[in-house]
Amino acid sequence: MPKLNLALMVVLSLGVAGGAAVLALTQKNADPDEYKIKSLIRLLGDHDPDIQRDAERELRALGPKAAPALQAAAAGTDRLLAERARDLLAHAQAPTPSPEPSAATETTSASPAEAPEEDLELALQAPRYHLKAGEPLAYTVRLRNGADRPYLMARDVVEGSALYGAYAYFEIVDEEGRVSQIPLDSVESLEVGRWVEDVISIEAGEEVDLFAGEIQFLRSPQLDRPGAYQLRFVYEAGEAYRKALGKARAEGVALAVDRLVSNTVTVLVEE
Repeated sequence: MPKLNLALMVVLSLGVAGGAAVLALTQKNADPDEYKIKSLIRLLGDHDPDIQRDAERELRALGPKAAPALQAAAAGTDRLLAERARDLLAHAQAPTPSPEPSAATETTSASPAEAPEEDLELALQAPRYHLKAGEPLAYTVRLRNGADRPYLMARDVVEGSALYGAYAYFEIVDEEGRVSQIPLDSVESLEVGRWVEDVISIEAGEEVDLFAGEIQFLRSPQLDRPGAYQLRFVYEAGEAYRKALGKARAEGVALAVDRLVSNTVTVLVEE
């Protein structure tokens, strides 16, 4: 009997040692980023815009490593998470910008300077994301310039207030997946006598509230109906933008991308 117990102890010891060796080998070969990516994917679907924006930033930094998890999320049943995952995938597949211009042309506002879109970040925030039908959405928009040089932003100014109707709009997606635009106030829609085209320079590392820190109110027939809506702020660097820069004397670099798009927020409208 003692010999049997001794044999069992030897077998058990060998089994534990073998299991520990396999576990150690597995841990050694595991991808340290795998758990991080899974956690970031979960945070990407968070309703807190700050948490979601931080997750987006880290997933972009991981590059191709995050692509399989993002593709799985894009094909999932969580509509909000799928939309954000598709945005990140589309961003990752965007064409590489052309080389930077020479120092001689870098500070001229009309030069077609190229700049990575990730240098510029639009942050859309709202104090409340639950609304009653017909209630306006209060919001703010902040631009962060993460580059090492200034960029130029065009706008209209009426009696000290900034208007972006000629350059920007809201993109809204309803529960059926239909996409439409909500225009912003522009000088054409207001009865004003005096207004000026204004071009401001967003300095390197600077964060600027596009509406000078004032809370804006978005009213739209789309928000009069109950449902869940996805909103994002879009700034178009199109013909109106280039025309404004042609008249400006501000120092900085013209936006190279056609569109700057903010984070997506989900607004719930109730009866």
